Amino acid sequence: MTDGTVGSVVRSGGTILAILGLALCLGFAFLGCGSLFAWNGRHVVEMHGITPGTPLVVPLSPEPGRRYTASIEVALETDEGVEPAAKMPVSARAVDKGGATIVETVGWLDPAEPPTMLHGFVAERLVGSFHVSTRDPIELRVDLGADRTGTARIAESRLVLYDDVTPPNIKRALGASAAGGVMFLVGIGLVFVSFFRGRKKRGLRPP
Repeated sequence: MTDGTVGSVVRSGGTILAILGLALCLGFAFLGCGSLFAWNGRHVVEMHGITPGTPLVVPLSPEPGRRYTASIEVALETDEGVEPAAKMPVSARAVDKGGATIVETVGWLDPAEPPTMLHGFVAERLVGSFHVSTRDPIELRVDLGADRTGTARIAESRLVLYDDVTPPNIKRALGASAAGGVMFLVGIGLVFVSFFRGRKKRGLRPP
């Protein structure tokens, strides 16, 4: 195989590699960034049902360096056209192994008043967020009272624990985008190397 043929094969291979790499890079970057922008920064760790009027204690074995958030969520049922309404006393806190309070929220779970947030028919009250630096155990203590208005039908009450770990699908998409970027650079490098190598050989050719 002549040098010219080898150079042509390298250029063709480099061009194909660059095109494929660029397509992968842009495609997966679009998917990954779209998912990243839609992500609310919370990754579900565990979920526990809450019985209004019955205190709930949940042990947590944290991972150092992570940020945790607890969410008290109540799914409400109402008649068609009626805004969901409830007024439930709530006390929730995270405590360390010595019993000291790390973060706490006290007040009402009321979809009509902040800091309660309403997502469709789910009222949410957040506890935290808080960072941890050790693996020392933590307890989440939640006391959610019964609805004081008497107008809401409670379909479900739960405690959801979140951390800030990036979801695997976002990591995979961004990783594939980075791999595509490497392929693109390698392909462009092959094209330029074969091009300048060919020019050099032509320049050294005797008259």
